[in-house]
Amino acid sequence: MQDLERINFLIDRAAATLGSDNQLAAALGTSRQVVSNWRHGHKEPGADKQAQLAEMAGLDVGFHVTASAVEKTGHAAAIAWLAKRAEDWRKR
Repeated sequence: MQDLERINFLIDRAAATLGSDNQLAAALGTSRQVVSNWRHGHKEPGADKQAQLAEMAGLDVGFHVTASAVEKTGHAAAIAWLAKRAEDWRKR
């Protein structure tokens, strides 16, 4: 399962850069409802969309793609390692 806080951070930063969730959805080639589903944890954006979000937000694409992959494994030790690294991006 994806980290909802991380996903919302990506969406917030990318939407702020573009102006709104509607403009973000258009730039991603998806609907506003899909973005809303990501925000609320009903659906998970794939690694490709997370990479696009990170790029639009001016964030480290590699970190977020890696985070997506690690979160999908469900491996507790790997997720704990990721959580430590996440402290850095939450401060940005």
